[in-house]
Amino acid sequence: NFTLDGAPLNEPEDSTLYFVDFADLATSVESLQVQRGVGTSAAGVASFVGSVNFASLDLAEEPQLSARLALGSFGTGRATAGYQFGRLGDSGFKAYVRGSWQESDGFRDNSAIDQQSVYAGLSHESEKGYFKLFGFAGHEKSQSAYYAVEPWILQEDLTYNPLGPDERDSFGQRFAEAQYTRFLSEKTSLAGQLYVNDASGWYRLRSSSTGQLREYGLDWTNLGAAVTLKTSLGSLGLTWGAHGSDFGSTRTRDVVDGGRDWRNQGFKSEASTFVKLSRDAGPWHLYGDLQLRWARFRYEGSVALGPASWTFLNPKLGARRDLGRDVSLYASVGMTSREPGRGDLLYGEENVSSPHDLSDVKPEKVVAFELGTAFRRGPFSAQVNVYDMEFRDEIALTGEQSEVGL
Repeated sequence: NFTLDGAPLNEPEDSTLYFVDFADLATSVESLQVQRGVGTSAAGVASFVGSVNFASLDLAEEPQLSARLALGSFGTGRATAGYQFGRLGDSGFKAYVRGSWQESDGFRDNSAIDQQSVYAGLSHESEKGYFKLFGFAGHEKSQSAYYAVEPWILQEDLTYNPLGPDERDSFGQRFAEAQYTRFLSEKTSLAGQLYVNDASGWYRLRSSSTGQLREYGLDWTNLGAAVTLKTSLGSLGLTWGAHGSDFGSTRTRDVVDGGRDWRNQGFKSEASTFVKLSRDAGPWHLYGDLQLRWARFRYEGSVALGPASWTFLNPKLGARRDLGRDVSLYASVGMTSREPGRGDLLYGEENVSSPHDLSDVKPEKVVAFELGTAFRRGPFSAQVNVYDMEFRDEIALTGEQSEVGL
């Protein structure tokens, strides 16, 4: 599960995220949090084995200009420049913009890439609330170099690439999210968020059977909203949230300098709500998290398939016990289930060739256990951790390749 300021980045159909579409994200990120295991409830795809949340750059009070230029082997070049506008007069607004470019000829034959991206942000803070608007637009053009090569060929030529120079892609992605937090009291806040995530482009691969150069087109948009309420009642902390999104995609395959082979569409809707409770009772620190999540997938193409929907209840429990000032013990258990991805539901086909029941592919489930101890004294700290993830109905890779090499 990847999120930016809490807004999901993954493409909902297959849970994928291609960082190549928006290069140099790290330069516009203030921090990132990586969490192993099922994690706490979050918007977007299920945090099946982990979650990563990026926090966008904090906007500065004073104007700042930064730039960087890098050159390297294999025709590699990179340039980025950003400007913090600081506080804009008496309005209370702060703004930020950054542009980045990078390219490389690549180490393997026919593996060149060219990327451009723009990041921008706007924020406003007052005693009553906090508003932030952040987003990016990126585009990349690259030659494909992901097919495997036999070891005996690599012994002769380590840079060999079975894909030719005309087997390449061109993709762009746009993302924007707006969030507003209202401070209702010293202990209570209400936050709302809207986001849009959109990508489009094409990639070309030559058919191994006919030799035709085929162009696969992809265009998708994901719209969503979330609301979160946080409050505390003495030693008890309460967080409630809800999230909903609607996704649509169009996929095509054309013969370059020829006609269209097929066109299909995919639709994915999702809704979830959760409640988190925490309590501090002397040396004990307890928390619980319960999420109810619903998802529905529908396919439209030349072959008719019925829709599939799923409902999941994902619980998590944890506790930490302080053993004096320096040592603590902690333990947690959580369960998460998730629906199959589009590629699994369609048996690896880009375009369905025969009717089948989408419910034949079962959801996956994981139960995660964690136990650990932490020690801290002065400038020294140490931690020992043991965890176990038990998977059920896991959709495992078999080694068989799809027509596009997956």
